[in-house]
Amino acid sequence: MKTGTTLNKTKKGKVVVSWTGGKDGCFACYKAISEDNFDVSYLLNFRDMKKSGSHEINRELLSAQSQAIGIPILHIDFMSYEEEFNLVNTTHSLLMDLCSKTG
Repeated sequence: MKTGTTLNKTKKGKVVVSWTGGKDGCFACYKAISEDNFDVSYLLNFRDMKKSGSHEINRELLSAQSQAIGIPILHIDFMSYEEEFNLVNTTHSLLMDLCSKTG
């Protein structure tokens, strides 16, 4: 998806797309790249360890999707809302650091 999607527009910046493997995230990612001209640096997948979602897609499939579109995926597990909130803050710092190192 990344290859050949650059138009003659100025890049708006780097973004991370929430990724569950479904159509909504896929469409948001596609639109961010093709219409809004963002650089999607990472896909981000959260999984609640206390719940087993019937709609949850296998991590290997999510990784295969990530590889197929050429955007790395980060898998984040959490145990509670408070832990998730802290993890989002930590993940944000990690992503900002990664983005600053990759230009």
